[in-house]
Amino acid sequence: MSDIALIAPYKEMGNLARGLLEQCSSSVAVLDGDLACGVEVARDAQSCGTRVVISRGGTAMLISCAADVCIPVVSIPMFSDDIVRAVDRAARFSRNIGIVRFSSTFLPNISTLSQIFNARIIDLPIMAVDEASIRIQEAIGEGIGVFVGGVTGVKAARGLGYPAVLIESSGSSLYTALSEAASLVAKTAKLQRTVQLLRDALDLTGDAVIVADEEGQVLELSRAAVRAAGSDRERMLGQSIGSIAGGQASVSHTSMIGGECLGSVLILPRTAPPARQTSGAAITFDDIAGSSQCIRECVHVASRYARSDFSVLLTGETGTGKELFARSIHNASPRRDGPFVMVNCAALPESLLESELFGYASGSFTGANKGGKVGLFEQAQGGSIFLDEVSAMPVSVQQRFLRVLEDRCVRRVGDHQVLPLDIRVIAATNRDIRSLVASAAFLPDLFYRLNVLRLTLPPLREREEDVPAIAQRMLHDFSRSATSGPRGFTNAALASLMHYDWPGNVRELRNVIQRLVVCSDSDLVSAAEVKHAIGLDDGADEFGRVFSHFNQSVGYVETFPDGGSDLTAQLPEEPGRLYDVRNLRLRTRDHELDSILNALEACGGSKSLAAQRLGISRVTLWRKLKDHVASIDH
Repeated sequence: MSDIALIAPYKEMGNLARGLLEQCSSSVAVLDGDLACGVEVARDAQSCGTRVVISRGGTAMLISCAADVCIPVVSIPMFSDDIVRAVDRAARFSRNIGIVRFSSTFLPNISTLSQIFNARIIDLPIMAVDEASIRIQEAIGEGIGVFVGGVTGVKAARGLGYPAVLIESSGSSLYTALSEAASLVAKTAKLQRTVQLLRDALDLTGDAVIVADEEGQVLELSRAAVRAAGSDRERMLGQSIGSIAGGQASVSHTSMIGGECLGSVLILPRTAPPARQTSGAAITFDDIAGSSQCIRECVHVASRYARSDFSVLLTGETGTGKELFARSIHNASPRRDGPFVMVNCAALPESLLESELFGYASGSFTGANKGGKVGLFEQAQGGSIFLDEVSAMPVSVQQRFLRVLEDRCVRRVGDHQVLPLDIRVIAATNRDIRSLVASAAFLPDLFYRLNVLRLTLPPLREREEDVPAIAQRMLHDFSRSATSGPRGFTNAALASLMHYDWPGNVRELRNVIQRLVVCSDSDLVSAAEVKHAIGLDDGADEFGRVFSHFNQSVGYVETFPDGGSDLTAQLPEEPGRLYDVRNLRLRTRDHELDSILNALEACGGSKSLAAQRLGISRVTLWRKLKDHVASIDH
């Protein structure tokens, strides 16, 4: 989502805005929505990272008054020319004209307008949307025959059966609002960075901190406070602090400036029991670290999925956080008070998986418990069941599982009794499930049943800007249980973490951070320690490893005396094909940078594609660029 969102209360404004923005190549998002619908659009835009909202009239007023919309709202001005054009059209219906407007908008010169159009024109200012109909009815009693106004006034007049003309915003009005919004974005960018820094500081304290305004409504919470309350952060914002903290507050501080109360800060005791306990782990969307657009969009979509009760299919590479999203969806859903049951379908053999999922009756097979067993579907009654690696489920079990989804009931193995089920299914896989369907390894009907709400989680290499925040949070969490260890990273260390490809994604990053907590003796982790923890400093020649792997994969092997590999002796000549790998290996250092820059240009600036083109790893490409820059600086 763009920094600025223009919410158009009527279609023509949206079209005009899109035309203006095409001419100036701006990245402003133009969205449609009036009044209450516009407020909902503003909420969605805010959750996707929009910093400023632009709208007009009643829609702008309602957005400004919404307690959960905490970003600036720029109101599109109403210029004299806009009003004159609308009055000119209205005068064709009647010479008795009423102008319906919000009292905070531009006040037209009624006397001048009346003289220009030789008409009786009255001003009908309103303070709220529901006042429009009342003022219009009063004006009708005074002989007014046509009305001019914004969307609110026009809808009210037409609803009463009277003609109405919409005051349409001109390009100048939109340009003025867009300029003001752009200025606000620039001014608030630094403030928002400061707020994010303070929010991160709250999370790192480990205390359950709640910040409220002067009226006692929650403004901000630490991650520990969200867990202690057992709720969702977005749901808690704006609530009364008493309804969340109750009598648990151990420390209370009231902030005052010039005798005026700004708000209060409360800290819940560490031993305080959560306000609401659930069977699933108290993990929420706030536990998902990262501020990149792709992960924020995933959180936004998952939050919407949580409100429904349909099946969810989570896809993505191993280690991308599918279980974390599954638990967050459960804990943000109406089923949060019910159990969260998890089963790894790849970890159990077919016979055991069937009895674990569906349960079994007494004496149903040799070795069965005398009293039978309750299956995992039954254990998830009233809550959610998370089927990890669902693509590994055998076809025979898939058939029974499909019946459960269709009939919403389960029958234990060896039993005739059918038990009704009230569960939500969240499934996950790191494989291409469509290809499994095509190869008959996965039932198409089951896929369609699961693939109602789908969410694909991005790998860590596609959101490298999130790596520092995730690494710092993990370092803080793992250091709590250690008597000593690092408390942060050097800039070079963070750069090393960001430029590694992380094939194991967040799971691999967690392992590396745990290794650093145990092995590092300094307060700040260095780049060398990061490379050692990842395994990039084993002493082998980087080029030799990459070239050897490449040669073996294509069948060309000829070894240099130093252990390298010659790609020039065996590569076939193909017209138009550039062997950047061979060139990078054989060219002198003076020409090496040219090869790298040419590869980057050919790949549109993508370091990953350029590294593949050059036949080296992304880490090596980054290191070589850094070496060349350092040599230029010196």
